[in-house]
Amino acid sequence: MPQHIHTTAELRSAIADLLAAELGTFANNQPAIWVEPPSTPKGGASGGVEVSIYRFKNVSSSSMLLNNQQEQRYEWIVAVKLGDRTPSDYSKFSSAIEKIRCYFPRRRETVSPYTEEENLIATFRLSELEVLNTYV
Repeated sequence: MPQHIHTTAELRSAIADLLAAELGTFANNQPAIWVEPPSTPKGGASGGVEVSIYRFKNVSSSSMLLNNQQEQRYEWIVAVKLGDRTPSDYSKFSSAIEKIRCYFPRRRETVSPYTEEENLIATFRLSELEVLNTYV
């Protein structure tokens, strides 16, 4: 990650800025990016992609390394969902995936094919590793 992201709020802000051109909007005209829990916002996203960040996956662990250093890990699951099945939204979906791949080099990803009921969803498991000096 280009910058250290330690909280869900920081991750949400970074993704909202990164995908500003690709994000759809909810019925209340808010950008289609949200953090779970709470539940999904009412009404689907239109005019672009919808992004959900699962905060309960924000897991940190530490272990001692050499010279009083600690290893701190941060992990999140981020889902990018195709909004409408239009050529414009498919283009925004592809662009959003490429931007996330470039911005978050430490990741695992899966793309679920769409069905009659479900649109395309790309799921990213993002992680960051930071080494902290803990001199006493």
